Amino acid sequence: MSYHLHTRRGYSFPAVSSAMQKAIRRGDANLAGYWALELWASGFGQYVWRRLLTVSAEDCWGILTAEVKALHDS
Repeated sequence: MSYHLHTRRGYSFPAVSSAMQKAIRRGDANLAGYWALELWASGFGQYVWRRLLTVSAEDCWGILTAEVKALHDS
């Protein structure tokens, strides 16, 4: 038996997570926002925050990571 997570619109959870991260790394704010909202609306809000923190730490460092954390904590 296999277990697959999907978003509310039927997208594969891992594919949406990957698409959000790729859009962020490519600087496509509209597409990154679309995928982040798809995850959020599907009940994966805490996961979105963790991914944003991880991506900012891996790619942006310093102040941006601190800003993402501050937004999450507020």
